[in-house]
Amino acid sequence: MIQNSTGIQTLSEIKELKAGTEYSMAIMKNGDTYTWGSNENSKLGTTQDNYTVYPKKNEQTNPSIFGAAGPNNTGIIDEEGYVYTWGLGKYGNLGNRLYNTTSEPVLYAY
Repeated sequence: MIQNSTGIQTLSEIKELKAGTEYSMAIMKNGDTYTWGSNENSKLGTTQDNYTVYPKKNEQTNPSIFGAAGPNNTGIIDEEGYVYTWGLGKYGNLGNRLYNTTSEPVLYAY
């Protein structure tokens, strides 16, 4: 992150930028994952309150090479090729064979 002329930190070195429903995600060139916006259904991957207007680094993920932002959940592929998802899991859509919502990245199981 860099600081702009108004003193606000901004993202630099972005590899991918994704937009989900009421939130966004950035995958940085170094593999860090940042999210911001609505945290409804824990889709930001943090335990923070409902909304955040500033990008927050997800400390729970390995370096990422790809990310996806859906309406109610988020996913990444890490450098080793593993898929992790978090957010709304009510319908089993996190791929972990459970039906729970989580802010913690869970390994996709097939």
